[in-house]
Amino acid sequence: MTTFIYNNSTFQANWLNEEKTALSVTTDDMVFDDHGIDQTDWPSDETVSAHVGKPVGFSDAGDNGEAIFESI
Repeated sequence: MTTFIYNNSTFQANWLNEEKTALSVTTDDMVFDDHGIDQTDWPSDETVSAHVGKPVGFSDAGDNGEAIFESI
């Protein structure tokens, strides 16, 4: 697990497989608007890549404070 701070929020990055092709990035610092829409300031592909030491790109939004990235 890699933990890092981005815009005053804490994020955790965990590889989902041994090949390091799928990455889960989570945060407990979720931000929602008045309608319950997620407005969390997620880190960019470049920021996440720098913290995990491998180029990754956003793939899909997970559930409850999770984003999935894939190796590129």
